[in-house]
Amino acid sequence: MDKEVKTQQINLIDLIPKRWIDNDGNVDLWVSAYFCWSSTVVDTTSYRCDEIEDVFYLLAHTQQEYFDVDLSYVGDDGKELSFNHKLNVKKTPAGLHLIFYTPSGGKSGVSEAEANAKMEVARGLVLACEGENATYVHLYSQELQLPTGRINMRGPVFVNPLTSPMPFQDKNRLVVASKNLSKLEANTKARVNLALRWMDKSASERDHIDSFLKIWFALETIAMPNTTNIKPLIQAMASIYGVTYQEAISVFEIGRIQDLRASIVHNGIVPIIHYQLLNYLSAIFSDLLFNLLGMQSERRALGALSNPQFAQMDWRP
Repeated sequence: MDKEVKTQQINLIDLIPKRWIDNDGNVDLWVSAYFCWSSTVVDTTSYRCDEIEDVFYLLAHTQQEYFDVDLSYVGDDGKELSFNHKLNVKKTPAGLHLIFYTPSGGKSGVSEAEANAKMEVARGLVLACEGENATYVHLYSQELQLPTGRINMRGPVFVNPLTSPMPFQDKNRLVVASKNLSKLEANTKARVNLALRWMDKSASERDHIDSFLKIWFALETIAMPNTTNIKPLIQAMASIYGVTYQEAISVFEIGRIQDLRASIVHNGIVPIIHYQLLNYLSAIFSDLLFNLLGMQSERRALGALSNPQFAQMDWRP
């Protein structure tokens, strides 16, 4: 005869820090849940909870229902993209779960980017202390409103294709780039290949801050060899556009972008990175790459600056 499993109900609002709850008894939380792989028998009637830097965590043996959004690409007619959205109800496997909570949105004044940054600190500490099995499988992330229990989902995000250049309009561009890349001197070729890898990594990032940093690493690799001084990069842009060094400083304002990078890396700030800033940095990279490969400039950085869809004051640091 199977041993009877004892369960208990936990009222989450009684556990979370009281300072998070407003005068009306409400709080909006960003929630991220993980399946914790453990071969050790865990007491299913007990739980642990504590705080890590304004993130509350709950470690419990549980099974939960959650919502999942499927976004599948259907096709396009050259003018309009078509997607299918489907909301699924799923159930986590029974077992040890590690669930993180932190205030986000509502009256908290905490942006999604700030909430995610706090979550990353908490998960990083768990990883350092307990290893990868502590957050073995990410199960879901969602917004939870208490005490109503209402859930808000963050569906998959796709990029508006009109914000980027149309591909394969030039039959020779990729062919020439590939051929010229293969002809580079060995050390230069290795450096360019590394920069291209950073660009590829940036494109797969969902977090805009991480994407920003990886594009910057690509720029450092391709245009600032053996130094973090941006002077070689600015000189290259001046040469590409046929302007003076001072004009390049004024037009492209790369120094301000480097200051933003330094504030993130050295001071730990969590800025909101506009997608057009990523487009702009990618355009600078393309300009530098084409120049290094001896290709005709397409003046992509200037095109990004003059894009009528985005006012510069909305996205430039």
